[in-house]
Amino acid sequence: MTDGCGGAEARDDLLGQIAAYQSVEVCAGLTHHEIRAGTGLLTLLWHHSDSENLIVTCPGALGGLLGPSDGLYAYLGDVMARAGMANVIRLDWRHGNDIGSCTQDVLMTLDLATGVGMRNAALIAHSFGGAPAVRAAGTRGGVVVGVATLATQSAGCEMAGSLTRVDLLCVHGDADKVLPVRCSQQVAEAGNGVAVLLNGVGHGFEECPTELRQILSQWLAKLFG
Repeated sequence: MTDGCGGAEARDDLLGQIAAYQSVEVCAGLTHHEIRAGTGLLTLLWHHSDSENLIVTCPGALGGLLGPSDGLYAYLGDVMARAGMANVIRLDWRHGNDIGSCTQDVLMTLDLATGVGMRNAALIAHSFGGAPAVRAAGTRGGVVVGVATLATQSAGCEMAGSLTRVDLLCVHGDADKVLPVRCSQQVAEAGNGVAVLLNGVGHGFEECPTELRQILSQWLAKLFG
């Protein structure tokens, strides 16, 4: 197994890492899950829907459950689940800024979800999170049908070229002072995806929460039909 990115053997190993698991219902349609695996704690907020579609949101290097652009991930969790379009799982890393460990977190989340009937998954990831999302999609191509990166780094996204059956969207602001636009352009080009550049927008997309929500909502509607 390499960086938790193998095939069936990696899947078995990843689930075998779970030492303890608990969940509680926060409110109707929302559950909080804690999974102790290896030396860390994987936290998931799961917005439930009757749909078999799944959206997994991935934070940046420092982690977090809200996402960029004025709580984008919380917004998607509420709206997409209420609309019956998809279940939404917001994950927080066990060990942020570690591509191998974070890739395992995404894979473990996908495997847990598919184990209870989820079929088509979209990954939405900000900044550093783009690398684990691309790597996870490269090894769960039968499950992951779309990846949307937001101001992604290019390091760790070398597997983008293997996403031949995955719809790849890369959104970046041209006023980003953390990661240059060319990062998203390189990933989109490698994965035969689409790069969307937003004028006057920085790394956290604070300038355009409504526009970013519209872009992703339209992409998800098209992805899930």
